[in-house]
Amino acid sequence: MDNFLNNLYNLVLDATKTGSIIEVLRLLSEEDYILGASVFLISKESDNKNNLKKLFEAVGEPIEAPEKNIITDNTIYEFLPSLDKSEGILGVKINRDLTLNELSNIKAAAIALGVCLTRVTVSGTLNTINNRVGLLNELSRLSASNATQDRIFKVLAKDSAFRTKAQGSIAVQYSKEDRTLKICGIFGLPVNYMGQTINIDNSQVLRSLEMASIISLPDLKNSHDSYLSQLGVLGFNAANITPLILMDDMFGALILLYKNYPNFDENTNLILGDISQGSSLALAGCMQREQLSKYTSKLEDLVEERTKELAIQTARADEASLAKSQFVANMSHELRTPLTSIVGFSSLLSEGLLGELNSQQEDAIKSVVKATEYLKDLINDVLDMARVESGKEEASPKKIKLKEVISQTTKLLQQTAKSKNIDLRSEISEELADSAIFVDARHIRQIIINLISNAIKYTHTGGWVKINAEVLSDKMKISITDNGVGISNQDKKKIFQAFDRLEDDYSKEQIGTGLGLNLTKRLVELNCGVIDFESTAGEGTVFSIYIPLFTELNEEISARKLISNKEEQSICLLNDLNILILDDDLPTLELIGTLVESLGGSCFKCSNIKSAMETSKNNSVDAYLVDIALRGESGIDFIKTLKKTNITVPIIVVSGCVFGTHEQESLKEGADAFLSKPFSSGELSSLIRSKSIEKAMRS
Repeated sequence: MDNFLNNLYNLVLDATKTGSIIEVLRLLSEEDYILGASVFLISKESDNKNNLKKLFEAVGEPIEAPEKNIITDNTIYEFLPSLDKSEGILGVKINRDLTLNELSNIKAAAIALGVCLTRVTVSGTLNTINNRVGLLNELSRLSASNATQDRIFKVLAKDSAFRTKAQGSIAVQYSKEDRTLKICGIFGLPVNYMGQTINIDNSQVLRSLEMASIISLPDLKNSHDSYLSQLGVLGFNAANITPLILMDDMFGALILLYKNYPNFDENTNLILGDISQGSSLALAGCMQREQLSKYTSKLEDLVEERTKELAIQTARADEASLAKSQFVANMSHELRTPLTSIVGFSSLLSEGLLGELNSQQEDAIKSVVKATEYLKDLINDVLDMARVESGKEEASPKKIKLKEVISQTTKLLQQTAKSKNIDLRSEISEELADSAIFVDARHIRQIIINLISNAIKYTHTGGWVKINAEVLSDKMKISITDNGVGISNQDKKKIFQAFDRLEDDYSKEQIGTGLGLNLTKRLVELNCGVIDFESTAGEGTVFSIYIPLFTELNEEISARKLISNKEEQSICLLNDLNILILDDDLPTLELIGTLVESLGGSCFKCSNIKSAMETSKNNSVDAYLVDIALRGESGIDFIKTLKKTNITVPIIVVSGCVFGTHEQESLKEGADAFLSKPFSSGELSSLIRSKSIEKAMRS
C-alpha cells in the first residue's frame, strides 16, 4: 500500500499535462484486483452530475458510463474532487471483493486524479493568461516604439498565428478612401502574397469589418469569397476572420488559417478579442502619430518658408537702413566742406577783417552766422546718429571722475545760461564728486551737454537748472532738473523719438534738430546705462541717467572683453580666472579642467562637497562649475551653502540632468545658469564670461 501511495504522490507532483491522468490510471490498473479504469467528465453546461459529457481516458477493459453514483458487483464509481466547475468520475472494474486498504487505494486514486485534473486546468488558464499578457506587451511595445502601421501588421500576422496555433495568417489593411483591402503581413504563406490587394466584392473580410464581428469559415473551398477559396490550394481548409476596429475607425482584419477547423474554446476566444482590441489601439496610435508627423512636417516647411521670406525682408531692411545711414554720413561729410567756407567767411565779415559793413550788412551777416551754427549742430547730430544706427559707434568705457565731467560741461554751458539769466549750478557734494564712473569719456560729456542744453532751452528767462547725483547700488544716478515749461502727457510718449518736437507754443519758438534726446538715449544705452524722466507741464522736468560705477573688476572685465573680440586671441577668454569644478565623475572632471586650462584659466578640481568647501575657503574663486547629481550628495546643497556666504561670483550648474525640473530647482536655489552636458568649449567659456560680467555689474 505504501509503495502504491508513494508512486501516486509522485505522479501528482509532476501533473502538468493530461498525460498525468493516464499515468495514474495505469498505476491503478497494475493492481491485481483491477480489470480496467476510466475517467468520465461531467458537462459544465449541466447541473445534472449524471449528464456525462464524454469518456476522458480509459485503461484496461472498457467501462460503461454510470447512470448513478453507485457500486455494482464488479464496478466502483468515485467522484473526483476539483477546484474547477467541471467534475469527473473515476470508474474501476474489479475482479473480486476488495479489502478496506484496496478500497482506500481507489479513493486515493480518485483524489489524485482530481488534483491532476485541477492542475492541468489551472496550467492551461495560466498559459492563456501569459499568452494574452505577452500579446498585449508586444502590441504596447510596438506602439511605444513609434512603429509604422506596416510594421504592426507584419508582427501581428506572425504573433497571432503563434498564439492561436494557426498554420497560417494574413494581416489585411483597409483603406477607407479608395475602399481597398491590402495584404500587409503574412505567416505560413509564400512571400509573393505580400502586397496583394483583395477583391472587395463579396469579401468576407469586408463583411466582418462592416458587422464588427468575428466570422468563422469551416470550409474555405465552398466559400463565396473568391480570394479565400483559392487558399485551399495551399492546404488551408478553414479560416477565422477577426476585425480590427476601434469605435468608427476600421483599420483592417486578421485572417487565421487552419488545415483543419479548430474547436475554439473560451481561452482562444479571449485571445482573439485581445488581438482585435490591442491591435486596433496600436494602429490608432500609429495613425495619429503619422498624421501628426505629416502636420508637423507641413508646419515646419511652412515655418521654414516664412522664415526664409522674413530673412529676405530683414536683409532688405538692413540693407536699406545701412544704405540710409551711409547716405546720411556721406551727405553730412559733403556738407561740412562748403559749410566750413561759409562759417569762415562769415566770421571774417562779421569781425570787419574784410572791411567795414553798414548796419544792414552786419544784421545780415549775424543771421548767416546764426544759421550756420544751427546747420553745423544739425550735421553733427545727424553724423552721430548715423554712426550709432550703423553700429560703427562703440563705447570704450574707462574710469572717469564725476566732478571732472560736471565741471567741464557746466563751464561750457555757463555762458549760454547767463544769456537767458538762468542759474546753472551743481549741487553734488565734494565727497560724491570724487566718485568715479565707468563710461566712455566722449559719450558722457555729450550726454550731459545735451541734457543741460535742453534744460536751458526749455526754461524761461530767470529760471534755474541744477545738477545733482546719488549712488544707487552699482549705478551712479545723475539728474538734471529745471523749472521750465515741462512736458505734457501727450508729448511724454514721443519724447525720445527722432525729429519729434514738443507742440506747445514756447517749444515751437526754440531752435533744435529734434535729434538730441533720441541720440542721448542711444548713447546712454550704449554705455550699459538707463535714461528716464519725470515732468509736469508748466512746472519743470527732471532727466536722470543711471551709469555704472567704476570698480577694478569691471575695468578688468572690459579689458578682457576687448581681447575676446579679437578672433586670434579667443583661446584666452578665461585668462586669470580661477574656476572651481565640482564633479564626482573623474573623466568629466579632468575634461572640464582641461577645457578651462586650454582657455587660459586656472582650476580647482573637487570630487565631493567637503573638498569643494575647503578649497573655496582657502582660495580666491572667480566662478563655480557644479554638477548637481553627485554620488550620495547633492550639488544643490553645495549651492545653498555658497549662497549663505553672499558670494559675488557666478555659480553655473554643469549637469547631465536635462529635465526642466532640475534646471528650475538649480536656478531657484541660487544658480546663475544651467549648462547641459555635453557642451563645447565655446559654450562653456561664453557662459562663464557673460555671467562673470553680469555679476560684476551687479556687485
